[in-house]
Amino acid sequence: MSTTLTNRWDSLFSNAMDAVTREFDRDFRSTGNGIRNEFRRYGGLAVWEDDGHIHIEMDLPGLHLDDLSLSMEKGQLWIRGERKLPQHDRKTWYDERYYGAFQRVVVLNDSVDPESIDATLEDGVLYISIAKKAEHQPRRIEVKAGKGSQKRLEQN
Repeated sequence: MSTTLTNRWDSLFSNAMDAVTREFDRDFRSTGNGIRNEFRRYGGLAVWEDDGHIHIEMDLPGLHLDDLSLSMEKGQLWIRGERKLPQHDRKTWYDERYYGAFQRVVVLNDSVDPESIDATLEDGVLYISIAKKAEHQPRRIEVKAGKGSQKRLEQN
């Protein structure tokens, strides 16, 4: 009986993970090659935040600054670029590198200030920092002692 229960549990978990994988494949597929090929075409993307900024990093090895563009359109940050084929004659035996145009979109909410976008391409990594609007940044709230607390402090 426990074998059957284990099999059912494994099947349930496996089906859930398959559903997540299918969802990622559906969301990230732009050429019909699937998520694994899409990430191989260009570098991985990391997005995180701290108290004052949204940070984005994208691996873009071998990409020249002239072949990269960023734009902000309707709350979406578009990262577009093209890795050009080398211009010299060569007889290729094997090449896994992707050449051609790519684009990625990062959807941002209204908590960021689009005028504050700062981007740097360094050592094959694109670093983007976007400041949050002041009203969306955490603020420290002063806590005051009540009258009863003040009396206790004076007695000690």
